[in-house]
Amino acid sequence: MQRPLQITARHTELTDTIRQFLEESASKLETFYPAIIGCSVNISVPARRPQGASVHYNVRVQVEVPGPDIVANRQRQPDLRTAIQDAFRAAGRQLQDFNRRQRDPMLHGAGAQ
Repeated sequence: MQRPLQITARHTELTDTIRQFLEESASKLETFYPAIIGCSVNISVPARRPQGASVHYNVRVQVEVPGPDIVANRQRQPDLRTAIQDAFRAAGRQLQDFNRRQRDPMLHGAGAQ
């Protein structure tokens, strides 16, 4: 990754353990596509929720690659670690597809007539 991971948290605090988990998850993305320019993760909790309601996390992973960015959103997950895993899995699948299209654009309709 050419740029360091950017992490933003809104209406929640992230522990060092979660930050380390995010770093590890982001570095694994390079196995799917090694030319990643940068990655940002936004974790948020809705500011307004009913009194006593459980916290649900929204996680957005944006991966900057040559061409359009890869974006994976996972919303309303009660477990932060699970929300992070789900978002990074989705980003990984999108990177795999992007990598395949880069290697052979004819397989995916680009240039097909």
